[in-house]
Amino acid sequence: MKIRNLLAVLATAWAGLSIQGCGAAPESSAGEIAPPSGASDDIGETQDPILQGVQGGNVGAVDIQLPLSACTGVLIGSRMIITTSSCFDGVLADTARRGTVAAKINYAVSGTAWKCMTGTPSNGKCTVNRNVFVARTIPSTAPRPEFDYAFVFLNASGAPWANIVPSDPAFGFYDGNFGVGTPYVFYGRGYNSTNGTGAAVMRFMTDSVDWMGADYFITDAGSARLCLADFGGPVLASSSDRWLLGIASNATMSGNCAKSGGKQRFTKSGWAMRQAIITARTEVNIPQCRPFSADFPNYWVCD
Repeated sequence: MKIRNLLAVLATAWAGLSIQGCGAAPESSAGEIAPPSGASDDIGETQDPILQGVQGGNVGAVDIQLPLSACTGVLIGSRMIITTSSCFDGVLADTARRGTVAAKINYAVSGTAWKCMTGTPSNGKCTVNRNVFVARTIPSTAPRPEFDYAFVFLNASGAPWANIVPSDPAFGFYDGNFGVGTPYVFYGRGYNSTNGTGAAVMRFMTDSVDWMGADYFITDAGSARLCLADFGGPVLASSSDRWLLGIASNATMSGNCAKSGGKQRFTKSGWAMRQAIITARTEVNIPQCRPFSADFPNYWVCD
């Protein structure tokens, strides 16, 4: 977990690459996760406390507003958002794995600055709903955290999202191994209200893994404490090392937020999720994600 001796080599190699949606090379050798270097050091946002989090953005985190609810997601490449399957309970039939949904989707430039990914304006939150295409797994009102993910596209042809530049998305996703004690940074916009509109901000929190399973992991609610609209939000290696490790699935709740000390479950961006990504991207006929390099086969980048 502390190996960084390839950083200089990777930085030189990265300078010669042009991969849309990827802003930096992994900072550790294949199969390892680079630990966060201090979540508040790289964001440059106001450090106001927001229910055990501070304002932040510009890492790929997105705000998904639905007619009756809201959740968080993460932009991977220019065409695909990953979020939780249960985000769409109530707007898609319980048995529906594919469908069109009316939504407003906004990219978090910072904790309080946004740009609309589904139309206009380019420098603020969306003003109208637009139909987007959703491909999801195991629709259920009680999702299993092992497979609780959905992939959102601008349309059924996988067109690029509006108002996005190559530096906006997360770098990609990591499908290798990591274990108990691995530190991470989590982004979400749930705040403390049912639909996540409490303070209209994106915030981040740091924590580490308390329990690890094959396809999901658990953190006890403490320094990171999830609220309802946080679900689907990204777990990243760090705020500067923006490789996706997983997404928030569900938690033991007390009111609108996770019960202090309760279990918070996160779906890993592991092998099973990668297979679902292959299926979804095939369906909308867009290029498949690919390994960052031969030296880093567990780090995947997407157009």
